[in-house]
Amino acid sequence: MRNEKKNFDIDSEKIKELYQREQIWDAKIKLPDLADPLVIRTALIEEVESEENKITVFHGGAGYGKTTLMAQIASRHREYCLWYQADILDNNPNCFFEGLLYGFCKRSEKLAQTVKSVKNRYTGG
Repeated sequence: MRNEKKNFDIDSEKIKELYQREQIWDAKIKLPDLADPLVIRTALIEEVESEENKITVFHGGAGYGKTTLMAQIASRHREYCLWYQADILDNNPNCFFEGLLYGFCKRSEKLAQTVKSVKNRYTGG
């Protein structure tokens, strides 16, 4: 039996690209590390949680605690909340939906199917 060397260059590059993409997505959906000790803003959290709105907008200057408050809320509702750190790559709708889809796939196949449907309608396929 001949001992043949197989060429895995193409496959290994593709695997490397996918692995790097997965690392980027994992970083984008990771809740930010919060300082310890942390001031828990119970009144604000309860106010946001009591709202019937599906979308809540936080607006304020740097250092006012928007990210901290959102991370506290997200950590309390991990089962239906996805943290997604948007950046310049997300200006491309395909990249944006691909990142969201990755995050939702890690949470729920039902949520992932919803995002796939929206992506297909928005991007045409």
